[in-house]
Amino acid sequence: MTWRLRLAALALAATATAATAGDWLQFRGPNGSGVSTEKNLPSEWSADKNVAWKAKVPGVARSSPIIVGDKVIVTTAVADGQPKPGGGFGGGGGGGTLFAVKAGATGDISPAAGKTASDGVVWSVPRAMPSAASPLPYEGYVYTFDRNGGTASGFDAKTGKAEYTKERISNARAVWASPWAYGGQVFVLDESGATHVLKAGPEFEMLRTNALGRETYWSSPSVAGGNVFIRGVDSLTCIK
Repeated sequence: MTWRLRLAALALAATATAATAGDWLQFRGPNGSGVSTEKNLPSEWSADKNVAWKAKVPGVARSSPIIVGDKVIVTTAVADGQPKPGGGFGGGGGGGTLFAVKAGATGDISPAAGKTASDGVVWSVPRAMPSAASPLPYEGYVYTFDRNGGTASGFDAKTGKAEYTKERISNARAVWASPWAYGGQVFVLDESGATHVLKAGPEFEMLRTNALGRETYWSSPSVAGGNVFIRGVDSLTCIK
């Protein structure tokens, strides 16, 4: 089997400007938090609503897009006769400890037995860390989403207090992509292409579900230039 690694740069036509501070240059954005400070970003979409364009992406890969100026860059691996994957990818079973670590902490900062904090750890919550999606800190709270079961939890960012835990997201499928946030809303993409939108804050409140569908989605979306870029196993979609 012959393998070729492709670095695909997809140029956007009139959807992004030259390189700016709003570029999405790495996984989960400029500071790795998954939070965008851009204004007037889309909050509702579907397969035929607020879609600027959709491009096919050959091969197999699960990396997130990055945005540099007027380019969207994705990676993919292509092999002759290569089948598409039929299931999820690695990752543990979840249930690990969620830690809030002090900036600049060094050395062994593990809390003592029976403790939830230390000189380097502000707080910790056992069995709260999801197995796939990264936690999302946003506007004073930390949000987590379980890979299986479609459940959400919210914690106070200062104290670690659980504001809600394991709240069911109706009709959600497995969550592999990390969540993102802007405009007082938290977004989480499940593997069916449905983006579930929650109101940010101490109470669990579902606002809407934006469904793309008919594909499998494992990559974490990217936000730049007033757009949201959502990658499926076969395509890249620009939401405006």
